[in-house]
Amino acid sequence: FSLLLLGLRIVSFFGVFNVVVLKGLLKMGIRGVTISDVRGFGAQGGSTERHA
Repeated sequence: FSLLLLGLRIVSFFGVFNVVVLKGLLKMGIRGVTISDVRGFGAQGGSTERHA
């Protein structure tokens, strides 16, 4: 979901962002943030050999 940083709405989610972080982003000129919840499942099968 999206966050509005223009003082209209600041949403706290998952304990990741807080008001201090959002205000810092606003000072840097970042006026909006879109957050997506992405979850990985590790290796998906197939070859088990790993390369560096």
